[in-house]
Amino acid sequence: MIVYQNTTTAFNRDVRSNRIADLMKEAFESQSGKKVGVSEYNSWNNSTRHLKDIIEDARLSDNMIALEYEIPFNNNRIDCLLFGRGLNDRSNVVLIEMKQWSEVEALDDEGNFVETFTGGNSRVVAHPCQQVEGYHKHMVFFLEVFDTDPNLDLFSCAYCHNYSYKGPTGLHAPAYRPLMEKYPLYSKGDVEAIVARLRDLLGSGDGLEIFNRVRFSRTRPSKKLLEYAAGMIKGVESFSLIQEQIVAKNLIMSRIRKAEKTGGKSVIVVQGGPGTGKSVIAVQILAELAGKNKKVLYGCKSKPFLSALQSKVGGNAKLLFSNLYSFVPTKVNEDELDVVLVDEAHRIQNSSNFQYTPREHRSDMPQIEQLVRCAKTCVFFIDDKQNVRSAEIGSTALMMECAQKYNATFNPVELKSQFRCNGSRGYLKWVESALGYRKKKYILTKADDYDFRIFDSPTELYKVISAKERQKPNSARIVAGYCWPWSDPNPDGTLVNDVVIGDFAMPWEARDGKKLVKGIPRWYEWAYKTEAINQVGCIYTAQGFEFDYIGVIVGDDIQYDPATNTLTGNPDASKDPTLMRNKSDFLRYARNIYRVLMTRGIQGCYVYFVNKTLENYFRSLIDMEQEQTQELPEEELIPYVNSLPLLDLRAVADSTYEALSGLFSEAEEPTLKRVPGGPFARDRFLVRAEGNSMEPTIPEGSLCRFRLDPGGTRKGKIVLCLVEGFSGDSPVALIKRYYSVRAKTTEELGEAEQIVLSSDNPEHPPILMSEQERVRVLGVFEGVVEEGGLGQGNACKNGG
Repeated sequence: MIVYQNTTTAFNRDVRSNRIADLMKEAFESQSGKKVGVSEYNSWNNSTRHLKDIIEDARLSDNMIALEYEIPFNNNRIDCLLFGRGLNDRSNVVLIEMKQWSEVEALDDEGNFVETFTGGNSRVVAHPCQQVEGYHKHMVFFLEVFDTDPNLDLFSCAYCHNYSYKGPTGLHAPAYRPLMEKYPLYSKGDVEAIVARLRDLLGSGDGLEIFNRVRFSRTRPSKKLLEYAAGMIKGVESFSLIQEQIVAKNLIMSRIRKAEKTGGKSVIVVQGGPGTGKSVIAVQILAELAGKNKKVLYGCKSKPFLSALQSKVGGNAKLLFSNLYSFVPTKVNEDELDVVLVDEAHRIQNSSNFQYTPREHRSDMPQIEQLVRCAKTCVFFIDDKQNVRSAEIGSTALMMECAQKYNATFNPVELKSQFRCNGSRGYLKWVESALGYRKKKYILTKADDYDFRIFDSPTELYKVISAKERQKPNSARIVAGYCWPWSDPNPDGTLVNDVVIGDFAMPWEARDGKKLVKGIPRWYEWAYKTEAINQVGCIYTAQGFEFDYIGVIVGDDIQYDPATNTLTGNPDASKDPTLMRNKSDFLRYARNIYRVLMTRGIQGCYVYFVNKTLENYFRSLIDMEQEQTQELPEEELIPYVNSLPLLDLRAVADSTYEALSGLFSEAEEPTLKRVPGGPFARDRFLVRAEGNSMEPTIPEGSLCRFRLDPGGTRKGKIVLCLVEGFSGDSPVALIKRYYSVRAKTTEELGEAEQIVLSSDNPEHPPILMSEQERVRVLGVFEGVVEEGGLGQGNACKNGG
């Protein structure tokens, strides 16, 4: 979006005639569908007059100007861009951030931030040059023209036209000097200096040609950014992989390369529970692909998690990390990116439209489709049991459906090894059993080798957790269910002690946008700022993170009913406005929330229960006197939930379609095979393929998922069919692409249907079947569940 674009001559005329703010207001409301506030309108009216003065003084006539330019992969808008050729004949774009501030307090201890009066309140905001740096880097690293045109430069600065220089204080404090050396700050008395710079950079005109080069440039990560990011990410030791993570990363990379070779779309879903290393793998893949100059972005909905990752990698590498609202069709073309890595994919929502989405970027396209559409390969990292809001609809089934809609190959990868919770699978099974995910109850014992304790008071719990934090900074945190209100800070910038239980009182994480006492981290910094040990975190700040030790206060929003031996949800105890809008499904989200919170600890989890009946229930599932752990059987195979029938088509090759359909309702249980992505409709089944005639689509020996033939057109689809008269007297089950053609017969000069069963492997000729020979389609191919696996039986020919 560009709210206003015109020649500098026309712009000066619009300002002089007092109509510039009205033109901008009309354009903005037309494009965004939102009203312009009084303060923003006044800001445009005031700042454009100062802008006109310096443009006129610099005698810029054959130039272009763009106001309120929305930068790529971001919803922020740049105040002003000027386009033209410099006195040295180089092409230039000048970025100017306009500020009306007159009084500013330097905040040396808070990085490049200042405190000023804006929006009707005193606020802590970024120093103007810090803001300019972010805009500058987004322009350079995401507009292809800056990467491919060596004759095009970008100069970026801030112009605070109401601010008077007050010596080395305020905006000019020494802490900001390194920043201002890169991105100059011009204040009220610097008119001659900024005019001279504009004249030098833009004085030769020719602005329209340069404006068009930038306006219609492709948006994608630049080679320079990719190389920088790869080096930065690989240099962060905490992102190293171990054991199964390496295997999973290599498998994902293999499937990305395979999709690249075949030229089609690919959807890869990496499923794993807490602590299996999904995020670590995602970041490593990002680094590897960036190092190979692939157009790749990492997407995640969680602002705290994105903030922590960006803080960890530092520098320009953080620009490869984006929220999920940046992939709308108006911003990213179809297949523009090579790979999109979507972490915490269970947090995908139905729509990318939100309160501040401009009208021209609003779309009816579901968010999942936007992600799959924009990249050749989309990799989703997901835990299907981490949805904690009704608006979060991300699931393996949803991704599979979207892959089918876009004719993309679908490849699931399952992570099983546990690296959190001291590697204790027994503890994870116990948590899920106690929270009602599993029918069979498990007892937690010493042999599970995990430090789990229940405390009698939240004060004692916090005392132990804070002691762990003192021993090792950022290693321990306390969290709670959202059962207490979340207040704004006090007028003096301190936090309100909202979480009150008897004598225990602590604040939640700090709300955004309010003045805080120096040293208090904001909510999205809670996981990686040491001062946050004095704040209670909630599900929205803790999700995605891990600590050595986690302390969990379980509120009264989840209860235990001894009469029915079941857990129940108590919406009346919740203060979460999101969950309160969907009380009917409250228990499911409450269980997911506490599953997440109780699996954040690598070495230990310490818990306090508000509800003592619930505490007694959990205690009944613990036997720390028992030295040997109970045998933990493999998870039960439940048809169409976590497994599908594996059909032996050799045994049923003479069956009719109706008989095949009936297999799923027979009293005798079919052979089940565990598969990811459930639950499934009851018309799905598995078949093991033999031969290589369908390679590369179906590698030899692969386990394939089919849907019982729904009828309708089968043209070009891969089908499982029974063919009579092809090889001896017995019917043969084949996997082939199905076509039917009308062929002339010599006897009647009429038309007869001829069926063509073709192979994807060109080494295998097509099979032609006349109408007298029977071809019965049993199922339609949906995807490969597991590659390879020859010699496992239950096979069907696909070798012709």
